[in-house]
Amino acid sequence: MVLALVTLSACSQSAPREIAYGEETCEFCRMTITDPRHGAQVQTAHGRVLAFDAIECAAGFALTLPESEIRGVWVVDNGEAGRFVPASGASFWRTSGASTPMGSGLVATADGQPPTGLTVEVGPLRWEDVLELVKVGGVRGAAEPEVRRDTMH
Repeated sequence: MVLALVTLSACSQSAPREIAYGEETCEFCRMTITDPRHGAQVQTAHGRVLAFDAIECAAGFALTLPESEIRGVWVVDNGEAGRFVPASGASFWRTSGASTPMGSGLVATADGQPPTGLTVEVGPLRWEDVLELVKVGGVRGAAEPEVRRDTMH
């Protein structure tokens, strides 16, 4: 019974985890994650939380999985470096002037307001809109994603 509770608690994480900036690599493009102003995390149905250097990398990865395999998605709030917010409640903006890891200028805000100090080209968008953008346009500069079944456990 104790083993079952430990296993259940390991699989029920419902919040993002700390990222080891400068050490961890993006699960999608394999670049080192270095900038706490950008990024995202995806939690699989089995509880594993995967880190990404850019919003579009997380979206690209999410598109490779059935929706039932995704428990949660979080993105960095552009207004507060390192602060993750649920993607489902964030507002997304395509900007110029934002130096994002993949060069898309895609940023998120938690309060629904446009990002400060950046020129907004498109937005606000919802997470579903971001998924559609990535589905149609791909992720610039990304390596071909390697979907490994071991990331699911």
